[in-house]
Amino acid sequence: MGLKLINNNYGKIFFAMVLFAVIIFSSSFSFADSFIDKKIDAAVRTFIFESFPDLEGEEINIKFTKDKEIKYAEIDAERVEFSVFDGFRISKLSSKMSIPITMFLDGVDDGKINLSVNLEVLKDVVVAKEKIKKGTVIQAASLGIEKNNITTISGNYYSSKEEIEGRVAKGNILQNTVIRDWMFKEEPLVKRGESVKIIARNNGVLVQSTGKAMEDGAKGKMVKVKREGVRTPLECEVTGKGVVEVKI
Repeated sequence: MGLKLINNNYGKIFFAMVLFAVIIFSSSFSFADSFIDKKIDAAVRTFIFESFPDLEGEEINIKFTKDKEIKYAEIDAERVEFSVFDGFRISKLSSKMSIPITMFLDGVDDGKINLSVNLEVLKDVVVAKEKIKKGTVIQAASLGIEKNNITTISGNYYSSKEEIEGRVAKGNILQNTVIRDWMFKEEPLVKRGESVKIIARNNGVLVQSTGKAMEDGAKGKMVKVKREGVRTPLECEVTGKGVVEVKI
């Protein structure tokens, strides 16, 4: 009876030791996996910021899965580094991407993996604060700035209201819609044959005169303007309704 009890105790002790070893072993790999995932995340972020410097400082959320499991012991995890495959390039970010990663152990190429990446980049973009009707000249008061995931936006978006103000809506733009380049057209602020105000700046001195536009022009466009009594027309930039500026 006593011998059987001792054997049972030894069995329990042995089982406990094995269980403890398994837990420690699993924890070690769990720590290594977490550490490695953080390094892979950092490699992807570095690649994105190098490819799109204007996104530096923006909020980026990355989730990924690997095409194969990579196992390094805890001690090896400290020695492994990751980098996006040299020569891999992208011209546009999308919400779902495949990115090749090179693994380095002690600085030596240790193989490659492919990541399936779900990407979210949150950036301030211009949206419609209210419904903007077709044919309406877009005013700053109708626009707002909100954070949006730019990887899901088709077409060019805008970060400042000034880039859109004064343009004409091609169709109805619904409230809270992100404003994109195909939603509006440019409204000529200067029309051929009309009298325009000419502004010239030089070392802080502002001079104004008048002239006649020789062509239509939207904001920011260069147009020729003829002044009375002057044979050679001026090349002027359209800055407002009936206003142009000449660079001296």
